[in-house]
Amino acid sequence: MASILQARRLPAAPKVALDAWIAISAVALASIGVVMVASSSIAIAEELHVGPFYFLTKHLIFLALGTGLGWIAYRVDLDWLKQYSQVMVLGSFLLLLLVFLPGIGVSVKGARRWINLGLSNFQAVEAVKLFLIVYLAGYFVRHQETLQHSLLGVIKPLVVAGALIGLLLAQPDFGGALLLMAITGGLIWLAGGSARHLIGMALIALPMMAFAALAEPYRVRRLFVATFVVGAAL
Repeated sequence: MASILQARRLPAAPKVALDAWIAISAVALASIGVVMVASSSIAIAEELHVGPFYFLTKHLIFLALGTGLGWIAYRVDLDWLKQYSQVMVLGSFLLLLLVFLPGIGVSVKGARRWINLGLSNFQAVEAVKLFLIVYLAGYFVRHQETLQHSLLGVIKPLVVAGALIGLLLAQPDFGGALLLMAITGGLIWLAGGSARHLIGMALIALPMMAFAALAEPYRVRRLFVATFVVGAAL
């Protein structure tokens, strides 16, 4: 069953057109977001005396920028991404270090997670998530045989991901750190990594993350609320 669920390398396929259902889903979600921002921000904008459509206009501008960047990303060749995947992971470290520099990094309620771009703040982890996926995918393509048969094949990506997670915990950004951990474990599994190795890594990583979670009261409250919500949904 494990071998069926894990990814397997397939022959190269020609570039296909944009999937209509994905495009429709993205447009639908974006439209719902616009309606929600419009309905919830007009009263707040009027109280702040910035004009009733201030937040809606700002949201639409960022939505347009995101759409443009998404189209560019769609047009980028996968071989180009693989070629520059190591540069991207170096960029991830740079972004996570920039948040600690005075004048560049922005602190909000004790957390340093944002980079000041002048017109707006940018949360570094949002780019780091994408860069890490590209890096890990490229690494697993180059070292697929080693990954599937040796623990050494997963040590290097684990060290890279662990260093990024450490920088996130220093900000602190516990949620981002958990997400990077899940991304790393999921990609190792999809690339054909051994279940034995994954279980061993989980036995090491989970107690460390549990300690980090229990070290701050607000994290304990968040975990309690998340557990309650999941339990209620079930």
